[in-house]
Amino acid sequence: MKKKFGNDYKNLNKKRNRIIRIEVEKDEDKDEDEKKANYINESNQSIIYNSNPEEISFINNLAEDSFSNNLSINSFIVFKTINDILCLAYTNENKSIITYSLDNNKKINEIKNAHRYYIYDLRYHLDEIHHRDLVLSISLDDNNIKIWDINNLECLLNLDNIYKKKSLITACFYRSKKKIYIITGINNDYDPIKMINLENLKTQKLLDSKDKIYFIDFYYDKNSSKNYIITSDEIYAQSFVLKEKKLYHLYYDKDDFINYKSINIWKADGIIQLIEAGKRGYVRIWDFHSGKLLNKIKINKNGVSCLCLWNSEYIWAGCDDKKIRLVDLKSGKVIKKLIGHGSIVSNVKKIIIPKLGECLISQGENNETIKIWGRKIDN
Repeated sequence: MKKKFGNDYKNLNKKRNRIIRIEVEKDEDKDEDEKKANYINESNQSIIYNSNPEEISFINNLAEDSFSNNLSINSFIVFKTINDILCLAYTNENKSIITYSLDNNKKINEIKNAHRYYIYDLRYHLDEIHHRDLVLSISLDDNNIKIWDINNLECLLNLDNIYKKKSLITACFYRSKKKIYIITGINNDYDPIKMINLENLKTQKLLDSKDKIYFIDFYYDKNSSKNYIITSDEIYAQSFVLKEKKLYHLYYDKDDFINYKSINIWKADGIIQLIEAGKRGYVRIWDFHSGKLLNKIKINKNGVSCLCLWNSEYIWAGCDDKKIRLVDLKSGKVIKKLIGHGSIVSNVKKIIIPKLGECLISQGENNETIKIWGRKIDN
């Protein structure tokens, strides 16, 4: 392990790499970090409710050299930098990490040969204490995690040999009591989920796992004042109570196989909902706390590879048949299709661009161009 942080991570107090904001009530008794930790998935944008997703159409191609495959979790991420730049970071076939400004549509930087093998997951953390933007990257075949100062193109930390077998596939940042941790997911049965303290690099076994973990993240629930780890494999999604280190719920549909890149958590109708998708074309909505299946929507006859919540009424579903579908959650009907990708849509995210308003960014598998979709504005 390459240690370059030491106490560098003390008193880190903010994380902005999520898509979905759930309302946080003021509570002076709670740790300030935990009050800000009600997020899951990638981006730092709040959701605006006054746009019409039916007006969304193709705007432009962005990165033409991006790369993802069927194991990629986040092959691109979008975040607002410490210098207030709306930034896209993505990987390519040359194992590089490229940053791209969405404000002025130009490439910013490139970290060439960031790993020896393909990069499967990117995560972002805003380090306001040291005034820098951190990106975590994972290479399955390298079996290591690297953390980068993305502006200075500097590798601050290289964590390798976390698992004896080459099984590391995903990880997330986790913040608690002013300390930052990394929680890891694995691609081998029976390897444990681990948590690494970035202050002293101490590693502890967090949870035993009987299944492969393809996706991992965490969620803080203000009502129960508990942190949960969210994971998924090819069969079901799971939630674990972090402090008690025990299983909370399995979200399992015997008639379908989950797509492990598609978990979202959302509050609607007073219920915390877990939304995920499957390889047989369904989207399922669960009561997070009871584990009850609330709704099951058939999107298409092919698989759903990724999901993006637009607002409380709509979701976008990236599908195996190369289309992105807009779905009305109440009626369960597909009301719009976006066509333009040449392969399975592997990643779709909602962002807000000042010039365009609410937009989608999407990516297909392999060497597919990242595309931006939005409402066309008359000049």
